[in-house]
Amino acid sequence: MFHAAHGSPTQALRDAEECLRELEHLPRERWARNYMTITQVLALWADGKLAESRDLGRGVLPSALDQGETMSLAATVEFLSWVACAEQDHEHAATLLGGSTALWRQVGTTLWGVRALSNLHTETENTLMLSLGAERFTQVYAHGTKLEVSELIDIACGHEQRTASSPPDEVNGSALGPLTPREREVADLIAEGLTNRQIAERLVISKRTADTHVEHILTKLGVASRVQVAGLVDRPKPVEDRAALDA
Repeated sequence: MFHAAHGSPTQALRDAEECLRELEHLPRERWARNYMTITQVLALWADGKLAESRDLGRGVLPSALDQGETMSLAATVEFLSWVACAEQDHEHAATLLGGSTALWRQVGTTLWGVRALSNLHTETENTLMLSLGAERFTQVYAHGTKLEVSELIDIACGHEQRTASSPPDEVNGSALGPLTPREREVADLIAEGLTNRQIAERLVISKRTADTHVEHILTKLGVASRVQVAGLVDRPKPVEDRAALDA
């Protein structure tokens, strides 16, 4: 994983293959074999061999699901989202990225806390947000976080119709979906770029209460960052845009 994440995919593949050879005398062993295969998925992606990476990732998912191995599922779905992003399949990638985030939350960590992998995650997220637009990315990403694991794996394996991975353009009549009026007010302030402490001062509430509101907003919308919340907030059009519309 280290080699794959730091620009040495050939070394990563060589190490993984060596480990897999060591496991040949244990034909019924799956746990370590799955992790070596997942390493290959990452290394093939890093080496630009996208089709091979995708096929290998889809091949290991049923075994990880059968084992109930959430960490394996989270990593594989995450890497498949990177593959889809590299293939310009951006909505599919955003769905898988959201689904992997939900799985990582169950594990209690994200990409094992490895900074290089976290940076690659952020690069993928930024690419998707730029290509889809912040609002659409957040809608698709949030949809991915709400999928049942079995449905997510079907989508990741390419078994579901692609339309199943695409949410409607609006949720509950608004991109902010299930937020309470107070939470929508906080979301507006997040979009203005205010910190939790500044939100607390603006609304004359305690910092702890502001923290709680922000946490609830992230959870309800199924997003992981304040930038994604800001992308969902309907901002007023600039004056010149409104004038053009009036004209």
